[in-house]
Amino acid sequence: MKHQFLAATLGTLFVVTSASAQTTSAFNAYGYGCQSCLKHNEDAQTNPAKTLRPQTLPNEYCYGFTAASALTVHGFAMYTKAMAVPYTMGTGFYAEDPAAPGKPLETATVNGTMTADITEGWYVTQFPTPVSVANGANFWVSGLDSTNILASSILGGVPSPLTIYWRRVGVLWTPTGIVSNPGIVLICEGTPILGASNTPKIPSTDFSIDVNNAPAISLCNMILGISNTAGPLGALPSDLGMIGFKGCTLWASNEFTIPGFTTTTGDYSWKIPVPNDPTLDGLQFYVQAYAASTMTGRISFSNAGHCTAGTL
Repeated sequence: MKHQFLAATLGTLFVVTSASAQTTSAFNAYGYGCQSCLKHNEDAQTNPAKTLRPQTLPNEYCYGFTAASALTVHGFAMYTKAMAVPYTMGTGFYAEDPAAPGKPLETATVNGTMTADITEGWYVTQFPTPVSVANGANFWVSGLDSTNILASSILGGVPSPLTIYWRRVGVLWTPTGIVSNPGIVLICEGTPILGASNTPKIPSTDFSIDVNNAPAISLCNMILGISNTAGPLGALPSDLGMIGFKGCTLWASNEFTIPGFTTTTGDYSWKIPVPNDPTLDGLQFYVQAYAASTMTGRISFSNAGHCTAGTL
Protein backbone atom coordinates (compact mmCIF):
# COMPACT_ATOMS: atom_id res chain seq x y z
CA MET A 1 0.00 0.00 0.00
CA LYS A 2 2.83 2.42 0.90
CA HIS A 3 4.61 1.74 -2.38
CA GLN A 4 1.39 2.18 -4.36
CA PHE A 5 0.80 5.54 -2.67
CA LEU A 6 4.30 6.74 -3.51
CA ALA A 7 3.99 5.59 -7.12
CA ALA A 8 0.66 7.42 -7.41
CA THR A 9 2.25 10.52 -5.89
CA LEU A 10 5.02 10.52 -8.44
CA GLY A 11 2.52 9.88 -11.21
CA THR A 12 0.65 13.03 -10.17
CA LEU A 13 3.86 15.03 -10.34
CA PHE A 14 4.78 13.55 -13.70
CA VAL A 15 1.47 14.65 -15.19
CA VAL A 16 2.22 18.31 -14.47
CA THR A 17 5.81 18.12 -15.67
CA SER A 18 6.87 18.65 -19.26
CA ALA A 19 8.81 15.74 -20.67
CA SER A 20 12.27 15.89 -22.22
CA ALA A 21 14.30 13.28 -24.06
CA GLN A 22 17.06 11.00 -22.76
CA THR A 23 17.64 12.61 -19.39
CA THR A 24 20.18 11.11 -16.99
CA SER A 25 18.51 10.26 -13.68
CA ALA A 26 20.17 11.85 -10.65
CA PHE A 27 19.94 12.69 -6.97
CA ASN A 28 21.87 15.66 -5.55
CA ALA A 29 21.81 16.59 -1.86
CA TYR A 30 21.58 20.32 -1.11
CA GLY A 31 20.72 22.71 1.71
CA TYR A 32 21.45 21.93 5.36
CA GLY A 33 19.64 20.75 8.48
CA CYS A 34 18.68 23.14 11.24
CA GLN A 35 20.38 21.38 14.18
CA SER A 36 23.84 22.33 12.99
CA CYS A 37 26.59 22.93 15.55
CA LEU A 38 28.33 25.54 13.39
CA LYS A 39 26.99 27.87 10.70
CA HIS A 40 29.30 30.25 8.85
CA ASN A 41 27.83 32.63 6.22
CA GLU A 42 24.64 30.56 6.35
CA ASP A 43 22.69 33.41 4.70
CA ALA A 44 24.81 33.24 1.53
CA GLN A 45 21.88 31.98 -0.56
CA THR A 46 19.37 34.58 0.59
CA ASN A 47 21.54 37.66 1.15
CA PRO A 48 22.01 39.56 -2.15
CA ALA A 49 25.10 41.28 -0.71
CA LYS A 50 26.92 37.92 -0.64
CA THR A 51 28.05 36.42 -3.94
CA LEU A 52 30.25 33.46 -4.77
CA ARG A 53 33.62 34.42 -6.22
CA PRO A 54 34.20 32.65 -9.58
CA GLN A 55 37.57 31.20 -8.55
CA THR A 56 38.79 28.21 -10.58
CA LEU A 57 42.17 26.70 -9.74
CA PRO A 58 43.23 23.02 -9.53
CA ASN A 59 43.55 23.19 -5.75
CA GLU A 60 42.22 21.69 -2.57
CA TYR A 61 41.10 24.45 -0.19
CA CYS A 62 40.94 23.84 3.56
CA TYR A 63 38.67 26.06 5.72
CA GLY A 64 39.53 26.39 9.41
CA PHE A 65 37.39 26.75 12.53
CA THR A 66 37.61 26.40 16.32
CA ALA A 67 35.12 24.21 18.19
CA ALA A 68 33.11 26.25 20.70
CA SER A 69 32.10 23.01 22.44
CA ALA A 70 32.74 19.29 22.06
CA LEU A 71 31.40 18.17 18.65
CA THR A 72 30.62 14.98 16.78
CA VAL A 73 30.87 15.92 13.09
CA HIS A 74 29.04 13.72 10.57
CA GLY A 75 29.71 15.92 7.53
CA PHE A 76 29.13 19.44 6.29
CA ALA A 77 27.37 21.58 3.72
CA MET A 78 29.40 23.95 1.56
CA TYR A 79 28.19 26.97 -0.41
CA THR A 80 29.49 26.50 -3.94
CA LYS A 81 28.53 25.43 -7.49
CA ALA A 82 29.76 23.24 -10.33
CA MET A 83 31.11 25.03 -13.38
CA ALA A 84 29.53 23.31 -16.41
CA VAL A 85 27.79 20.09 -15.42
CA PRO A 86 27.00 18.43 -12.07
CA TYR A 87 30.29 17.22 -10.64
CA THR A 88 31.48 15.13 -7.70
CA MET A 89 34.59 16.14 -5.76
CA GLY A 90 36.38 14.78 -2.73
CA THR A 91 36.06 16.34 0.71
CA GLY A 92 38.05 15.99 3.91
CA PHE A 93 38.22 16.67 7.62
CA TYR A 94 41.62 17.65 9.06
CA ALA A 95 42.81 17.92 12.64
CA GLU A 96 45.42 20.49 13.68
CA ASP A 97 49.06 19.58 13.19
CA PRO A 98 50.50 19.34 16.73
CA ALA A 99 53.92 20.26 15.36
CA ALA A 100 52.57 23.38 13.63
CA PRO A 101 49.69 24.98 15.60
CA GLY A 102 47.26 26.87 13.37
CA LYS A 103 47.86 24.51 10.44
CA PRO A 104 46.04 21.32 9.36
CA LEU A 105 47.73 17.95 9.18
CA GLU A 106 48.72 16.82 5.70
CA THR A 107 46.58 13.66 6.03
CA ALA A 108 42.82 13.84 6.52
CA THR A 109 41.14 12.21 9.50
CA VAL A 110 38.34 11.11 7.17
CA ASN A 111 37.35 11.71 3.54
CA GLY A 112 34.01 11.94 1.75
CA THR A 113 32.50 13.16 -1.52
CA MET A 114 30.23 16.03 -2.50
CA THR A 115 28.18 16.41 -5.68
CA ALA A 116 27.38 19.97 -6.72
CA ASP A 117 25.02 21.18 -9.42
CA ILE A 118 25.54 24.20 -11.69
CA THR A 119 23.19 26.27 -9.51
CA GLU A 120 24.87 28.28 -6.76
CA GLY A 121 23.82 26.91 -3.39
CA TRP A 122 24.52 24.54 -0.49
CA TYR A 123 25.79 21.02 -1.23
CA VAL A 124 26.29 18.21 1.24
CA THR A 125 29.00 15.72 2.13
CA GLN A 126 28.55 12.94 4.69
CA PHE A 127 31.60 11.26 6.20
CA PRO A 128 31.64 7.45 6.34
CA THR A 129 32.49 7.70 10.05
CA PRO A 130 31.78 10.64 12.38
CA VAL A 131 34.65 12.65 13.86
CA SER A 132 34.89 13.71 17.50
CA VAL A 133 36.26 17.21 18.13
CA ALA A 134 37.27 18.44 21.60
CA ASN A 135 36.08 21.76 22.99
CA GLY A 136 38.48 24.50 21.86
CA ALA A 137 40.19 22.35 19.21
CA ASN A 138 41.07 23.75 15.79
CA PHE A 139 39.97 21.81 12.70
CA TRP A 140 39.59 22.24 8.94
CA VAL A 141 37.19 20.94 6.29
CA SER A 142 38.09 20.88 2.62
CA GLY A 143 36.96 20.59 -0.97
CA LEU A 144 39.44 18.83 -3.25
CA ASP A 145 38.55 20.22 -6.68
CA SER A 146 38.14 23.91 -7.44
CA THR A 147 38.54 23.60 -11.20
CA ASN A 148 35.19 21.86 -11.70
CA ILE A 149 33.57 23.05 -8.44
CA LEU A 150 34.21 26.57 -7.20
CA ALA A 151 36.08 27.25 -4.00
CA SER A 152 33.70 28.47 -1.28
CA SER A 153 34.79 32.10 -1.32
CA ILE A 154 31.94 34.54 -0.67
CA LEU A 155 32.35 38.19 -1.56
CA GLY A 156 30.73 40.23 1.21
CA GLY A 157 30.87 37.28 3.60
CA VAL A 158 32.37 36.94 7.08
CA PRO A 159 36.00 35.75 7.24
CA SER A 160 36.72 32.35 8.75
CA PRO A 161 38.35 32.47 12.19
CA LEU A 162 41.41 30.46 11.12
CA THR A 163 43.76 30.61 8.15
CA ILE A 164 42.49 29.03 4.93
CA TYR A 165 45.07 26.81 3.23
CA TRP A 166 45.49 25.46 -0.27
CA ARG A 167 47.55 22.72 -1.88
CA ARG A 168 47.82 20.66 -5.07
CA VAL A 169 50.01 17.79 -6.21
CA GLY A 170 53.59 18.64 -5.23
CA VAL A 171 52.57 21.51 -2.92
CA LEU A 172 52.13 21.26 0.86
CA TRP A 173 49.53 23.30 2.75
CA THR A 174 50.11 27.01 2.08
CA PRO A 175 48.03 30.00 3.29
CA THR A 176 45.85 31.34 0.46
CA GLY A 177 45.77 34.96 -0.57
CA ILE A 178 42.75 34.44 -2.85
CA VAL A 179 40.03 32.45 -1.13
CA SER A 180 38.22 33.89 1.92
CA ASN A 181 34.84 34.03 3.68
CA PRO A 182 33.70 30.41 3.19
CA GLY A 183 30.12 29.19 3.48
CA ILE A 184 30.27 26.13 5.76
CA VAL A 185 27.56 24.48 7.87
CA LEU A 186 28.57 21.47 9.96
CA ILE A 187 26.33 18.40 10.18
CA CYS A 188 26.54 17.23 13.78
CA GLU A 189 24.98 14.74 16.17
CA GLY A 190 21.18 14.97 16.03
CA THR A 191 21.01 16.58 12.58
CA PRO A 192 19.07 14.29 10.20
CA ILE A 193 20.97 13.59 6.98
CA LEU A 194 19.02 13.00 3.77
CA GLY A 195 20.44 10.94 0.92
CA ALA A 196 19.31 8.39 -1.65
CA SER A 197 19.89 4.83 -2.73
CA ASN A 198 20.30 4.73 -6.52
CA THR A 199 18.56 7.30 -8.75
CA PRO A 200 14.99 7.64 -10.12
CA LYS A 201 15.66 5.82 -13.38
CA ILE A 202 12.70 4.99 -15.61
CA PRO A 203 11.78 2.27 -14.83
CA SER A 204 13.17 1.22 -11.45
CA THR A 205 12.10 -0.38 -8.19
CA ASP A 206 15.32 0.19 -6.25
CA PHE A 207 15.22 3.99 -5.81
CA SER A 208 14.69 5.26 -2.27
CA ILE A 209 15.04 8.45 -0.25
CA ASP A 210 16.97 7.65 2.93
CA VAL A 211 17.41 9.50 6.20
CA ASN A 212 19.89 8.72 8.96
CA ASN A 213 21.23 10.40 12.10
CA ALA A 214 17.62 11.27 13.03
CA PRO A 215 16.06 10.71 16.48
CA ALA A 216 15.53 7.00 17.14
CA ILE A 217 12.06 5.41 17.25
CA SER A 218 10.43 8.65 16.13
CA LEU A 219 7.98 9.94 13.56
CA CYS A 220 9.87 11.08 10.47
CA ASN A 221 8.05 12.64 7.52
CA MET A 222 9.30 13.27 4.01
CA ILE A 223 8.25 16.46 2.24
CA LEU A 224 7.99 15.98 -1.53
CA GLY A 225 7.35 18.83 -3.93
CA ILE A 226 7.78 20.19 -7.42
CA SER A 227 9.72 23.37 -6.59
CA ASN A 228 12.85 24.55 -4.82
CA THR A 229 12.09 28.23 -5.41
CA ALA A 230 8.52 28.71 -4.10
CA GLY A 231 6.71 27.08 -1.19
CA PRO A 232 3.85 27.61 1.26
CA LEU A 233 5.69 30.40 3.08
CA GLY A 234 6.81 32.20 -0.08
CA ALA A 235 10.21 32.07 -1.73
CA LEU A 236 12.43 29.08 -1.01
CA PRO A 237 14.53 28.65 1.00
CA SER A 238 12.12 29.83 3.74
CA ASP A 239 12.99 30.64 7.34
CA LEU A 240 10.84 28.38 9.54
CA GLY A 241 11.47 30.57 12.56
CA MET A 242 8.29 32.46 11.64
CA ILE A 243 6.24 29.37 12.49
CA GLY A 244 8.17 28.40 15.60
CA PHE A 245 11.15 26.38 14.32
CA LYS A 246 13.98 28.76 15.13
CA GLY A 247 17.12 28.23 13.07
CA CYS A 248 15.37 25.87 10.65
CA THR A 249 14.98 26.26 6.90
CA LEU A 250 12.48 24.85 4.40
CA TRP A 251 14.21 23.92 1.14
CA ALA A 252 11.49 22.10 -0.84
CA SER A 253 7.84 22.83 -1.58
CA ASN A 254 5.56 20.37 0.17
CA GLU A 255 2.76 19.33 -2.14
CA PHE A 256 2.93 15.95 -0.44
CA THR A 257 3.99 14.76 3.02
CA ILE A 258 4.77 11.05 3.33
CA PRO A 259 5.08 9.51 6.82
CA GLY A 260 7.75 7.21 8.19
CA PHE A 261 9.09 6.01 11.55
CA THR A 262 12.78 5.72 12.36
CA THR A 263 14.58 2.64 13.61
CA THR A 264 16.55 2.29 16.84
CA THR A 265 19.52 3.75 14.96
CA GLY A 266 17.60 6.77 13.61
CA ASP A 267 17.24 5.52 10.02
CA TYR A 268 14.33 5.27 7.58
CA SER A 269 13.89 4.74 3.82
CA TRP A 270 11.02 5.72 1.57
CA LYS A 271 10.93 3.33 -1.40
CA ILE A 272 9.81 5.10 -4.58
CA PRO A 273 9.02 2.86 -7.58
CA VAL A 274 9.39 4.80 -10.83
CA PRO A 275 6.83 3.85 -13.52
CA ASN A 276 7.91 2.37 -16.87
CA ASP A 277 6.83 5.38 -18.90
CA PRO A 278 9.51 7.14 -20.98
CA THR A 279 7.24 10.18 -21.45
CA LEU A 280 7.97 10.93 -17.79
CA ASP A 281 11.61 11.60 -18.69
CA GLY A 282 12.91 14.87 -17.24
CA LEU A 283 10.78 15.14 -14.11
CA GLN A 284 12.44 17.14 -11.34
CA PHE A 285 11.21 16.98 -7.77
CA TYR A 286 12.54 17.98 -4.37
CA VAL A 287 12.52 16.25 -0.98
CA GLN A 288 13.30 17.07 2.64
CA ALA A 289 12.69 15.22 5.91
CA TYR A 290 11.78 16.26 9.42
CA ALA A 291 11.60 14.16 12.57
CA ALA A 292 9.85 14.62 15.91
CA SER A 293 11.69 12.93 18.78
CA THR A 294 9.50 10.72 20.96
CA MET A 295 11.89 11.40 23.85
CA THR A 296 12.13 15.19 23.76
CA GLY A 297 9.39 16.32 21.37
CA ARG A 298 12.03 18.33 19.50
CA ILE A 299 11.52 18.63 15.74
CA SER A 300 14.62 18.51 13.56
CA PHE A 301 14.91 19.13 9.81
CA SER A 302 17.32 17.51 7.36
CA ASN A 303 19.05 18.86 4.32
CA ALA A 304 17.13 18.48 1.04
CA GLY A 305 17.49 16.50 -2.17
CA HIS A 306 17.05 17.38 -5.84
CA CYS A 307 15.78 14.39 -7.83
CA THR A 308 15.74 14.06 -11.62
CA ALA A 309 13.94 11.14 -13.25
CA GLY A 310 15.37 9.91 -16.53
CA THR A 311 15.72 6.99 -18.89
CA LEU A 312 19.51 6.97 -18.58
